[in-house]
Amino acid sequence: MPQPHPAVPFWAPKDDTRSGGVDLGPLPEWNLTDLYTSPKGQDLARDFADAERRIAAFEVHRGQVAGLDSGAFGAGIAEYEGISETLGKIGSVCPALAVGGRSDPSAALFRNLERYRLAALCFRLEYRLRQESSH
Repeated sequence: MPQPHPAVPFWAPKDDTRSGGVDLGPLPEWNLTDLYTSPKGQDLARDFADAERRIAAFEVHRGQVAGLDSGAFGAGIAEYEGISETLGKIGSVCPALAVGGRSDPSAALFRNLERYRLAALCFRLEYRLRQESSH
C-alpha cells in the first residue's frame, strides 16, 4: 500500500525537505495575476478602498432597516453581497500573494497588515448587521 505524501504547505520553498525524499513531481504554481497583480498592486489597493467606501455608505443606513420598503431592502441585500464578495476575494488571495516564505519579513508584514485590514472591514460590516438585528 502506498504511503501518503507528508503535508507540504503551498508556501514552502521549492527545496523544502519535508517530502521525506519522495519526488512529488512537478508541483502546481498558481498564477494569481488575474485577481491581483501583486501585493503592492493598484488593483488590490483599489479593492480595499472600494470596500472601505461601500462599507461607510452601508453604515449610514444603520437603524433604518425596519422602515425600508421591499425594493430598498433588496438593494441593501445586494450591496451587502457585493461588499462580501470583494472582501472574500481579498481574503482568499492575500495569503497566497504573501508566499515569499515564512522567513521573508516583507511577506510576513504584508500578510499581517492585510489580515488586520480585512478583519477590521469585516467587523465593521458584520457588527452593523448585528446591531441592526438586535433592535
